[in-house]
Amino acid sequence: MSSQATALAIGLTSAELERGRRAIDTALQGIVQSTQGLSEAQWNFKPSPECWSIAQILEHVVVVQDRILGPMWEQLMAAPAPVGYDSEAIEEIIAAGVPDRSAKFPAPEPMRPTGQWTPAVSMQRFVANDTAMRKLLESTPDLRHHAVLAMPVKAMSKGAYELVDGFGWLLLLAGHSQRHALQIQEVKANQNFPK
Repeated sequence: MSSQATALAIGLTSAELERGRRAIDTALQGIVQSTQGLSEAQWNFKPSPECWSIAQILEHVVVVQDRILGPMWEQLMAAPAPVGYDSEAIEEIIAAGVPDRSAKFPAPEPMRPTGQWTPAVSMQRFVANDTAMRKLLESTPDLRHHAVLAMPVKAMSKGAYELVDGFGWLLLLAGHSQRHALQIQEVKANQNFPK
């Protein structure tokens, strides 16, 4: 099936489908490239006691993916269509705000890393979630027809927007991974990062 036919079948434009693919590709590349070849000491290095290690950052990314692709996605697909939904404005907020590391947000307690997985297991889960995101993007027929509350968008828009549709959630999830790939680079740039 051509890209245009796929896009039409799932209710997106060809440009939206390509934008979704690029966002997911960028997220995958950012995490994989920033974590390749790390030693155990590098995975576990913390720039300060209150900062996360790279292993903790990756675990957090996977915990968020699991939450959104699991229970939250089920809730989303059961939600009604958004009324007066401004997809363009919301997706601009996601694209500009989510990867931006100049604003820091504390992770909610259930999404904080606990050391439940080794880095190898976290990476396997990350790659599996990447595959799941691609499948949702390419085959969900009604990504634009359901929307639920997205606290990050509500915070970034200062309450102007709070609902995000399925396509927006995939962009949000990809942007979240991009954000944390940048955080990993920050850890690696620390002068005390193990060589």
